[in-house]
Amino acid sequence: MSDHAQHPVSTLAADVPTFADIYHDSIMARENFWAEQAKRIYWHKEPEQILDDSNLPFAKWFVGGETNLCYNCVDRHLPDRAEQDAFVWVSSEINQELIETFPAVVDSF
Repeated sequence: MSDHAQHPVSTLAADVPTFADIYHDSIMARENFWAEQAKRIYWHKEPEQILDDSNLPFAKWFVGGETNLCYNCVDRHLPDRAEQDAFVWVSSEINQELIETFPAVVDSF
């Protein structure tokens, strides 16, 4: 039996926040919102402070944190998603398409 048979679409959809909900949270509770988002990536060193807005307009985000964007975008996905598409490039202007898996992206560097 599929999940859809056990959980009506209306129930599933009710649990998914809309873009407007996400945007609202990011504006109205920005520090909490970004603290939650920060949990979704790997940090070599966790941030000590999510937002330092003591010297506006020069706010500092994820103060003291250290991460590696390449690792977060590609490397951490290799064990579980190696054969999935990692990079998809489509140009309607020159009618070309390029699709690379995670290992192919890693090998190209």
